[in-house]
Amino acid sequence: GEASASAPELATRLLKAEDNRFEMAEQPTSKQRKCYVNENRYILPNPLVLSARRDRTRIKYGVVAAKLMSGDGKEFAESKGSTLVSADGSLSHFLDSLLSASFSLKVSGTHEGDCCRLLFIVIYTMDGEEVPYEEHVMSTSFSIYSNRRVTKESPLIIALKPTSGSSQEATEVWIRGKGFGDKAVVTVDRVPCRIVEQQNSVLIVALVPVRKDIRGRREVVVEVYNQYQLERGGGIMFT
Repeated sequence: GEASASAPELATRLLKAEDNRFEMAEQPTSKQRKCYVNENRYILPNPLVLSARRDRTRIKYGVVAAKLMSGDGKEFAESKGSTLVSADGSLSHFLDSLLSASFSLKVSGTHEGDCCRLLFIVIYTMDGEEVPYEEHVMSTSFSIYSNRRVTKESPLIIALKPTSGSSQEATEVWIRGKGFGDKAVVTVDRVPCRIVEQQNSVLIVALVPVRKDIRGRREVVVEVYNQYQLERGGGIMFT
């Protein structure tokens, strides 16, 4: 279930980490993909589950709040702009009947190389005791990386293999060069090609589609696009 956006302000007994009754079922993967605007790229594993590991029969009810921390366990500076977002809109969940709480979380506003942790604040009551307990369960650290490599150099086509093919059947072409970005696009005669494989920024294997509209032998232009950039080079002969 959902609770308020943060752990309630109560007079509680704060336990030392070694005395915690709750733990994470799995720790976050050490490397997490950066989540861009309008993406739903959640922290893995998804969901993250926190559950009671001892004294289960004595725990009555409670609430768990999730919070984003820096890699050294401190609060993120507001100037960094990093924000923890939950799939259901709430960063606090009540413990369910199994004394666990599940979260689908994503981090927005992070930067390449940022190191983060998750802090789960658990407040719960025990059978026969009036004052609630409070626990802080800190995850292991994880770093943020991006699969979008933006290159400032223009893509340069150095060589094509093969340099000719039939317009009546799809042709696999190896394009060797440099400066190819992760989101590079290949066109032949301004027709997009499917990228079969890419090895870093130096090699692209593209599948040139069938061209029934081409008759006879003529040269067409191979182009490689990066974000905001274009390099035109080489040529494939269709026969």
